Amino acid sequence: MTIEENKVRKGKIADLIPDTHNGNKGTERGRYMLEASVRRNGVGRGVLADKHGRLIGGNKTHEVVGALGIEDVIIVPTYGDTLVVTQRMDLDLEEDAIARELAWADNRVQEVSYTPDIENLQIDIDAGVELDPYWTPGELTDLVEGKQEEEEQEERDRDGERCPNSKPVECPHCGQTFIPE
Repeated sequence: MTIEENKVRKGKIADLIPDTHNGNKGTERGRYMLEASVRRNGVGRGVLADKHGRLIGGNKTHEVVGALGIEDVIIVPTYGDTLVVTQRMDLDLEEDAIARELAWADNRVQEVSYTPDIENLQIDIDAGVELDPYWTPGELTDLVEGKQEEEEQEERDRDGERCPNSKPVECPHCGQTFIPE
């Protein structure tokens, strides 16, 4: 790759195209956590797009950041042979609590936000997408054969079980009120 091909450029968040077959349905709680983190700490993680601007990773981040009115993006072209680093020049991990909070938020939001989309999982399996490195054969079978659906039903059945310290939160976009899990 030449220096010209690797030229960093500015763009708009609206130019990025969400993945219509995203394998993660996300969760309401995860969205709330991600939005709270971005509001409190700013953006801490980038997204991954293909050469046409279609999102490969970071669909939920793209959605939340856009909804919060952040319009500008920086595009860093790469061929997968270079690690792209987002460096927050306003933070010091050793001195700033916000930097530590971002580290926790990054890990926890990923954990809480993941709800596999079984339909899209099956579509990718049928298309020959190699998923063996990411699930055991038993895990994939359980997901595809409805184990996930059973767990989702159990979660719906426990709907009233919330953290006793949770307070109602109003969505700033639609006005709907919910209690985080």
